[in-house]
Amino acid sequence: YGAVDPLYMVMLIRILGSGYVVWDKAASIRFKRPGRETLYAKFVIEPDEVELIKDELTRSKSTERVYRVELVDGKGKVHAEVSKTLYIARKKAAEVVAVNAQQQAGISATAGSI
Repeated sequence: YGAVDPLYMVMLIRILGSGYVVWDKAASIRFKRPGRETLYAKFVIEPDEVELIKDELTRSKSTERVYRVELVDGKGKVHAEVSKTLYIARKKAAEVVAVNAQQQAGISATAGSI
């Protein structure tokens, strides 16, 4: 799992750029068979997906996306399936969410200290 954990998040951070935040929200892994040999995974984010995310964030403060990846052996047999849920927001919207969460928790903070 550690081999695949951050990849979709890092990919989206690099693709979307500094005006957005991308956070891991949830993950699950389903083991199908023991991985006793080298396993491979293919991570793909299509350009259309990036445009959908950007378009949705013009109408909404945030969005979530679920990405799935299979770990396969050299013969293509699936050994594990990983599902990652990512939270994506425009940076200003994410700062407001963080400040509100801190205030609800009784922590005093300004947006500049985030």
